[in-house]
Amino acid sequence: MTPGLINLHIHIPANGKAPFKNGSTKKLVKLLTSSKIFDPIGIGLGKKYIKQDLRSGVTTLRAVGGVSYYDTRLRDKINANKIEGPRLFVSNSAICPPTGHMEGTVSVPCKN
Repeated sequence: MTPGLINLHIHIPANGKAPFKNGSTKKLVKLLTSSKIFDPIGIGLGKKYIKQDLRSGVTTLRAVGGVSYYDTRLRDKINANKIEGPRLFVSNSAICPPTGHMEGTVSVPCKN
């Protein structure tokens, strides 16, 4: 792989833009995870955004909190040469305290 840029903080399937409304991200994640019917949409969004990064010269991404294992599934498809994409280091969902940062989107609350 050709040397390129590295982005050490992304969330799949987010595009990096600020949400247009307060709370809209949480609503979108709730919708995407409400049924397996929405899986192709979530995977498709993630695939689109990581491909955009690759075409912008980013050859390595580190996902630091994701939704429904989209990041792992995309990484595995890239590693199996089923789709084009940058090298992915993934963590799946982040862990936060109850009502903590990004709870209900890319992090799950820890339990006592």
